[in-house]
Amino acid sequence: MSKRKPAPVLAGAPSLATLERFVQLLNMEDFWSASLIQGRKKIGGDYRPIQRELRRLVGAWFRSGPDVRVLLNADPKLDEEGRKFRPFFIPTRGATARLAYLAPLEYSSQVKPVEVALGLFLPFLINPYNERLGGPCKHCGNFFVKKTERKKICYCSEKCAHRQTSLLANKTRRNREHNKQLERAELAIARWLVERTSKPWKEWVSNEIFVKRHWLTRAVRKGEIVEPVKQV
Repeated sequence: MSKRKPAPVLAGAPSLATLERFVQLLNMEDFWSASLIQGRKKIGGDYRPIQRELRRLVGAWFRSGPDVRVLLNADPKLDEEGRKFRPFFIPTRGATARLAYLAPLEYSSQVKPVEVALGLFLPFLINPYNERLGGPCKHCGNFFVKKTERKKICYCSEKCAHRQTSLLANKTRRNREHNKQLERAELAIARWLVERTSKPWKEWVSNEIFVKRHWLTRAVRKGEIVEPVKQV
């Protein structure tokens, strides 16, 4: 006769599914609909201030190592709230009671966004799967749950990785073409300086290398080309 597996002492223990929900809160840009509607009345406000604070806390966690002790030493407010973070006791009909943590504060006009963000972040710190959190993605900026334990994962999906690679390649190509155009403009300016012509340099160079005068004006403004002065 097999023994029944003991129930976990902690009710609603943090899990991978909990981490996935946390990632949704880091990425969502709309209102926190679960807390904002009561009947037909809107009782809360914009979720984005909570998201900004939550992302700030996650960024500090990443920069710490991650190392919870370093994180708390660097943030007295978070350290203070962490010391208050206690489970409450749940009586049961069996031989073993259970423990559970209070849910985060509901978002309302009376509750500060930082308080809601702290209530969401502290359970994240005790989640044994929290090292699976990845991000922000270098392309879209979203956080994600890593499929492996690898530490260096920069993109939330292969699609974002390919798009970012394509963007970088296009940027490199544009920079290379721009530099070649600057070289052609400088050579044309050198010819204008010795050419017997009454045309202004921008008009002459523009006709020689087929660039717009506005392009030459911007190049001078950025310091990429020195505006020439022909000696009389």
